[in-house]
Amino acid sequence: MLLAILVIFLILAGIGSSFYSAGKDKPDVKANTVIRLKLDKNLPELTNNVGNVGFENLMDQKKILSIHDYADLIVRAASDKNIKGIYLEPGNMAVSQTKREILEDALKKFRESGKFIYSYSEYYTGPAYHLATLADEIAIFPNGGIDLRGAAAIVPHFKSLSEKIGVNFETYFAGKFKSATEPFRLDHMSDANKLQTHSYLQSLYGEILHDIIKNRSIDSMALENVINTYAARNAQVAKENGLVDKIIYEDEMLQHIKDKLGLEDDEDINFISLDDYYQSKPLKNNYSKEDKIAVVYAEGQIHDGSQQSGTISGDQYVKLLRKIRKDDDVKAVVLRVDSPGGSALASEKIWRELKLIQEKGIPVLASMGTYAASGGYYIASGAQYIEAEPTTITGSIGVFILFPKVNELLNDKLRSGVH
Repeated sequence: MLLAILVIFLILAGIGSSFYSAGKDKPDVKANTVIRLKLDKNLPELTNNVGNVGFENLMDQKKILSIHDYADLIVRAASDKNIKGIYLEPGNMAVSQTKREILEDALKKFRESGKFIYSYSEYYTGPAYHLATLADEIAIFPNGGIDLRGAAAIVPHFKSLSEKIGVNFETYFAGKFKSATEPFRLDHMSDANKLQTHSYLQSLYGEILHDIIKNRSIDSMALENVINTYAARNAQVAKENGLVDKIIYEDEMLQHIKDKLGLEDDEDINFISLDDYYQSKPLKNNYSKEDKIAVVYAEGQIHDGSQQSGTISGDQYVKLLRKIRKDDDVKAVVLRVDSPGGSALASEKIWRELKLIQEKGIPVLASMGTYAASGGYYIASGAQYIEAEPTTITGSIGVFILFPKVNELLNDKLRSGVH
């Protein structure tokens, strides 16, 4: 018991000292600072709206910044005299194509300020290269390449496997394009699902081609030939076709940045991440004005019951929307949807509250993010005007219910193995 008390005391003392030091020690943004931008983690639409904050962030008292925070920080850095450029390392990029577009506007404003954006990676994935085309210069490792080969979707089917192990599924669905139950009732994609999958993949692919052609000034036929022959996986071929500007090692890239900054060989580049840049001077919002536009982030799976971070609870959002409806200072509502759907019951409860807000005379607009499918589209339809991003995946209108039947597994498969 004494040992347990001692351990708890040490943990609390560590958290307390961490909070104290976090408040005192701020990252130094001195002259000739370069933002080191890595996008190897998924960024939520809303600050801290993730399922697991993590002990490291708790100890460091750090917020989980959103994609919009990142964009705002990049725009602020454009006018920060101490920030000279951005070093983009997009290697294992985890943000979606739609969230990339949010960063695109911010990075363009940064470039317009006259500051540089350099990109370097040993190997570019397709999404990473798509983002890198916004840089002034794209550099690559001599033995690296670009995984540029279009857009694809993989849909596994489990019907044959489940039948072999004695598990069958009763599936009921309404909606021709409601494909969620197909992996359990079919051993192949239906024609309707093939059609809708091909449709959104072509749309996503078209956006990628458009951006690369525009940002790199590459001939469209030449680009499609490189993609169709998978030639960009070779760094030299990628350079010959105008996809990259330099084939160099990382130390040479860092020297290139030093030369750009006018640093001596023995001087180090003062790199700073966007998270640390935020810590040096947090973003602030002014809520003192009387007339407000309420921005409601509906992000994650829609479900019944209590609220969980990174999800949409029907009960919690009803309370939130009712509070907004009763606030006389709120003059309009923007619903930002990034959800693949979920509970039809919870979706309708949210939809109903949005309609009641409109009945009070408050306009409601919906803005779609990466996904606004199924229940995500349901709640968006509660707005009087809906806007989608060029790469938003929406639709999947319909409902389904699925019941697993394990009697064959229990009665035949497992019992036959018992002696």
